[in-house]
Amino acid sequence: MQENENRFFQEKYLRIREEFHNLSDLELQTFRLTDEEMIEDIRKLDYITFHEVNFEDSDALMLTEPMLQPSFRRQVRLYRLKYPESEKDVVFTEKDNNEPTRYYYHNHITDQYTAEQHLRNVYQKERHNHFKISIDFGYIKETVTYTSDRTREVTYSSVYPRTSLSPLNIQALITSEADMERYIQYLSALIIENQERTLDDTHTRFVAIVSMVAVVYRIPLAGRAIPALEKFIKRREVHYIESPYPNNCFFEAL
Repeated sequence: MQENENRFFQEKYLRIREEFHNLSDLELQTFRLTDEEMIEDIRKLDYITFHEVNFEDSDALMLTEPMLQPSFRRQVRLYRLKYPESEKDVVFTEKDNNEPTRYYYHNHITDQYTAEQHLRNVYQKERHNHFKISIDFGYIKETVTYTSDRTREVTYSSVYPRTSLSPLNIQALITSEADMERYIQYLSALIIENQERTLDDTHTRFVAIVSMVAVVYRIPLAGRAIPALEKFIKRREVHYIESPYPNNCFFEAL
């Protein structure tokens, strides 16, 4: 297993070196460390599984059973009313389609499969680009407080996905469909981690996932052309050819 992982990453970074000439050794090392961290999280799946919470009419990916079910359902309905069916899948860019950063929202997560398919759909839309990706979830939060006479009060509120993203969530480099499938494994590990967290904190906890955002950072094309190439461009002796490497520039000196 570990030997296969090592071979996968060796091939990945060899491919990156061939396709990119504007990434420094430090940047490549950062990507390697990120991948190693992600693999450590994925390995949790070998001995920890997601515990299904049987909760009728939840309309959400349940992490734990809420203390007050009617109040919880009411909060989920309020969240769903905010995003009708026509706004279930929403994409935002800052200016236009050429922006390097895009926000892919899915505002109706009800199970892990829906979350996984959302990431696969993002890859299909971005597969002609190399990009970094990070995710965040929208939650229903349960808060327990006590009055002066020790009466317990339980309330529910919505926590929306943050476009700034949690620094705890890994930002991974995606250069192939295999990279995305590995990142989907990380998604599973992240959901389990969220579920484990509900067992540690009984005063404020996330009881369900209701939405998510995948933020895509497109990697720009290679840097400025070398001086020799610039001379050929000015003399109009450069022509474009088909290439399997979307971020490389090829030319022939005539």
